[in-house]
Amino acid sequence: MSARPFDIPEILDLIGKSLPYKDQVNCLRVSKAFYGVFISDVWRTISVEPKSRNYVSSNPIYPTGWALERNKEHIQAIEFQGDYPQEYFGLRGCRHLQTLIIRPPTIHLRIDLQATWEKNIFIAFANLTSAHASTVRNVTIDFYMDLMAYPPRELWIALNKCPILNQLHLTTLVVLGEHMSTLLQVCSKAQSLILEFVIIQDWTSESDEIHADHCRLRNVKIIRAADGVGYKGSNSQNQAKIIRRFHNLQSLEYRIKDDSLHSREPGVSATDFIKTLTQDPWLLHKLEDLNIKSAQVQDEIIAGFLDKIRNLKALNVSDTPFGPMSLQALFNENTSTLVTFGPADCQRRRKVWESIATLDLGNCRNVTGDMIQRVLENCSGLTQFLAGKITTIDIARGKDWTCRNMTTMKIYLATERDLHRGKGGDNSECSKQQRIAYSRLATLTKLRVLNLTEGNIPEIGSMKTLDLNLKAGLRMLSMLKELRELMFLRDTYQHMGVAEARWITKSWPHFSSLAGIANARRKTRGAFNAILNSKNIIVKYRT
Repeated sequence: MSARPFDIPEILDLIGKSLPYKDQVNCLRVSKAFYGVFISDVWRTISVEPKSRNYVSSNPIYPTGWALERNKEHIQAIEFQGDYPQEYFGLRGCRHLQTLIIRPPTIHLRIDLQATWEKNIFIAFANLTSAHASTVRNVTIDFYMDLMAYPPRELWIALNKCPILNQLHLTTLVVLGEHMSTLLQVCSKAQSLILEFVIIQDWTSESDEIHADHCRLRNVKIIRAADGVGYKGSNSQNQAKIIRRFHNLQSLEYRIKDDSLHSREPGVSATDFIKTLTQDPWLLHKLEDLNIKSAQVQDEIIAGFLDKIRNLKALNVSDTPFGPMSLQALFNENTSTLVTFGPADCQRRRKVWESIATLDLGNCRNVTGDMIQRVLENCSGLTQFLAGKITTIDIARGKDWTCRNMTTMKIYLATERDLHRGKGGDNSECSKQQRIAYSRLATLTKLRVLNLTEGNIPEIGSMKTLDLNLKAGLRMLSMLKELRELMFLRDTYQHMGVAEARWITKSWPHFSSLAGIANARRKTRGAFNAILNSKNIIVKYRT
């Protein structure tokens, strides 16, 4: 090894990544070796923003002039955050420029001047993009001011020249129908598309088509307000018609946020979107990741959507009316896909519920305990699962769980522990139900995160989950060797002690965090926490 480790670029690179920006700049003056390594880090991202009022110097806070021209080849990202110098828009020859971001100014312009000023900025931004079309991969346009922005055709033409565009993020824009043909071509070249409060105005969708076979778009995320006042047609339907053109789409997220543009009920807009998207013929045969969190649509609308998807791997329907009809759609015997497996390339029909790996049913008030039990019984490929309340009675009445590859489980596993503690009722029956629940959990040997009090929190009182005591059945979880986190927040009835703490440290070698009140008695809880803390296990709780 060299006697001078600071001459080794790999070592300097590690040092540079641990230093703040100002220290990196100072290190440029130390030696040529430091300069050669740190110069790329210092110039990697340029933030073009106006000076704060407390800034004393008259010079801008971003590089200009000779320094900018000399080091432009190191620039990988330029973010315009309220300042738009012509010097930057006129840059040419930035060989590594990959990311361009433009955000609105911090000052308020007169509304009658905004349109003209805005168009000039967009055209200048388009020229910068066009000049670096061969290297630009990520573009974000977020330009909301007093009025929504109307980008000119030149912007979409410039983006259409970028052959390796990876992500396009558009926020608070109005796209004219006459520009949609070019925008669709841009979207087909990108791999990821984010539309946030984007309104499509006066578009005759039937006139614009794309070559679906050559489309690269795989991921779409739509965050939107309801249809705005004064815009012809349904914006929800227009956005659905856009998505239907991209037959290779694999991931779709659709969310509605509260915004001043709301003029219709969010549920109406979401219904329009889903109905338009799922109309025959169904075109999104490769869709495998669906997120419609908080979409307030009817259970049968969600069921109709799920009934179309044949290869679903991830589903987030949290805070929606997901219910029995939607669950039945997941377990539809007629929906399957042909898969190949084994060294002999054997083929078989795989049902939809067998392919699901991630399922989020959090805060779905129509989901009952027996529905959760049915998921755990049948979804053998499930690795991450979040749902509401399931009782030990539901588990005892059901069959064995098949999801042996589960790594994250967040549910409210409820039990009436008053019976177990001899305050009335059949003590042995409650104990038997808890042990059955423990035996089901014990089969999840790959589990890393276990939350027993997730889901809908009762308005009054604490939550009651399994009695986490060795005598009650905790010892049955000794095979969960991968467990990292255990949570039982809002349960104030636990009575774990020193014996349980010692057992945890010996049985779960990777355990690192416990969240919950282990014991109501402060002295016992202190001894419990001390044992875990001595093994670098974090203990936290709240009531």
